[in-house]
Amino acid sequence: MLKKLPDYIILQAFDGFEAGKFFSEWRPGIIFLDINLPGIYGDKLCSKIKEDAGSNSPVIIAITGLDDPKEKELILKAGADAFFTKPLNLENLLSKLLELIDSHRGKNGRKVSSSDINS
Repeated sequence: MLKKLPDYIILQAFDGFEAGKFFSEWRPGIIFLDINLPGIYGDKLCSKIKEDAGSNSPVIIAITGLDDPKEKELILKAGADAFFTKPLNLENLLSKLLELIDSHRGKNGRKVSSSDINS
């Protein structure tokens, strides 16, 4: 997937508070959120990010090791755009990511399209 996204900066947070700090500083367009990060539960962090972002909301893809319908419902209600369980099927993940990018606004108000990733 990184080969398809060569112009993107990748940041990694090791807990929910660090993830929130990164969001405040960097305002990423795409977030892969492990909903079981230490420090703050994923649904709370997801809600906070969506609230803080307002109309310039990032794509949030929630990821978890638990295949629990209640977890899925909770994180989607909190504002996640998609939900995946581990182990990840990278082909399905990339397909969903491209679909979501096409439907969200990019940095500086420009429309980000899947051609940005596929070129």
